[in-house]
Amino acid sequence: GVGSLLTLAALALLPRDGLGHVASVPVHRGVGSAGRVVGPHRAQRGRLWRLWASSKSAESTEAKSTTSTDMADDLYVLVHGLAGRPEDLSYLEKCLGRRDPTAVVHLARCNSGILMTFDGIRQGGSRLACEIRGLIKRHPRLKRISLVGNSLGGLYCRYAVGLLFDERTGKLEGLSPHKFLTTATPHLGVGEYGYLSVIPGPLQSLGAYTIMGQTIRELLLKDKNSNSNDGSSLPLLAEMAGLDFEPGPNTAQDTLPFLDGLRAFEERCAYANVANDFLVAYRTAHPAGPLLKPVEPKRDDSGVVFRRRVSAQDFERRDMSSKSQQPFKGRKELMDSMSYSLSSIGWEQVTVAFPGSLPLAHNKICALERDPLQTWINSAGRPVVEDQAKWLIPEQKYEPAASSRA
Repeated sequence: GVGSLLTLAALALLPRDGLGHVASVPVHRGVGSAGRVVGPHRAQRGRLWRLWASSKSAESTEAKSTTSTDMADDLYVLVHGLAGRPEDLSYLEKCLGRRDPTAVVHLARCNSGILMTFDGIRQGGSRLACEIRGLIKRHPRLKRISLVGNSLGGLYCRYAVGLLFDERTGKLEGLSPHKFLTTATPHLGVGEYGYLSVIPGPLQSLGAYTIMGQTIRELLLKDKNSNSNDGSSLPLLAEMAGLDFEPGPNTAQDTLPFLDGLRAFEERCAYANVANDFLVAYRTAHPAGPLLKPVEPKRDDSGVVFRRRVSAQDFERRDMSSKSQQPFKGRKELMDSMSYSLSSIGWEQVTVAFPGSLPLAHNKICALERDPLQTWINSAGRPVVEDQAKWLIPEQKYEPAASSRA
């Protein structure tokens, strides 16, 4: 059962003696948090859990203690997804810390907690922008900023870019936009492709307007954006993709520079699962997903299986206009137009495969770490996360010698 798997996953963390053997751990009855006497197996599992948690805390403390933030030029902000926690991306945090010990690598915390991610992309992105402003104030010597968003976190990053980008200087809060990376982010929304497409449209609409919350409405492209007064506004994700109706007499013109802010980054990259992602389909995780023929991996392919660059030249024969005189006929037509617009600024698109019969790829692509069991299940994604770290920091950097810090 789960208890057995948890025990196996934690055995590797048990203390060992000088010969490499697992040190003996006394097995006896313990006392629960409420003063109850618990059996030996439950007490043992509790000790294993605390041992795992303390080891994770020690790793984090060690990483922070060896980071020379006073010498940092680069800021990397890592943003978790729906109902996520900052620690979900801790493996990428460690990988980046190894590649550049002088960088400031920050796990965003403003949207942690289940309910915090259901009140809308606008709200979550605004909180993220405030957190980034605070980070930059605490590290005034920073020069460049890179953003990494997992799943919904990628949309939070895109919204925050619209708030932070200065069209006059081309910078984000005074920092040069460096790299922008997303993993399994629904850039074009959800519901039209993949597992969720089997749910009938009317049922999706019913759920969106009743029990699912603002974030899900926005992901399903069922929201009514409040940026216009004539009822013809596009969903928020379409506005963030650079689409808009031709200006009318009642249309507000205060759209944030979402696309210009993204374009300002030196490089943009999107990692997507080609299969087994039950939340975000391949065609929406790649900005150009609906426009290009999908990759067909071999049966046993695992990890990164394909890379390609997409730019405006790939669509030069298509109508790249971001303006529309009339509402789009359907969600697929809207998603196609969003894809054209987002792809026009150029992306590197990385296709990832995790073979198997279970749809567990969504958490593997970021090697999600939350507890011993999930860390073990998602450990197959570690090579992919290491590839992401290499894309963000191509050349290994080293901490300056103590004498050079004076």
